[in-house]
Amino acid sequence: MTGNPSFNVFFQFRVAGGTNGADGFTFMLQNDPRGLLALGQNGGQLGYGAESGGPLRIINSLAVEFDHSNNPVDPNDNHVGIDTNGSVSSLVTADPAFDINSGNSYYAWIDYDGTTNTLDVFVNTTNSKPASALITRTIDINSIVGNMAYIGFSAGTGSGTNQHLIEDFSISGLETYSVSVPAMDQRGLILLGLILGVSALIGIRKVKTG
Repeated sequence: MTGNPSFNVFFQFRVAGGTNGADGFTFMLQNDPRGLLALGQNGGQLGYGAESGGPLRIINSLAVEFDHSNNPVDPNDNHVGIDTNGSVSSLVTADPAFDINSGNSYYAWIDYDGTTNTLDVFVNTTNSKPASALITRTIDINSIVGNMAYIGFSAGTGSGTNQHLIEDFSISGLETYSVSVPAMDQRGLILLGLILGVSALIGIRKVKTG
């Protein structure tokens, strides 16, 4: 493919269990040099970023965060945001009309129009896609991740614990193929439940984006 492709992502998620704690999760496309070994810090960094922009952040990446903890860079303890290059200081955020951390199952759609470089994020309490997006942002994904990227999810907790569960997932519009998930070190255990749960369902994929 040449130029930016268009794609559509859907997933069902639930945040539950633990101590009703923090912090949140992301859906991301990333072309970090570490590949499948790329892993951000825990807690408010959501397994995506790193304190003070340190080397553990996942670079060459675009993420949509679902954040239920009010950390210093956050607007509140219940928001959705668009992040790039391993920074959880979001380009834009919006507040869903439900509590992400309620323990209920919710639904998300992430649509990208490669012709207009428009990224739309929709959320709902049912599997009926809303007419209007919660977030709309113009962003050139190819300029961030290049023409190949891994897709998947990350999550993080800190002093409070929680489960971040992906209960259904689909993607269309990208050429995809499955790759094996490598073993993670002790530092990644906080993310294993989510990452390995997703990989068992759909595989972690490397996608062609341009």
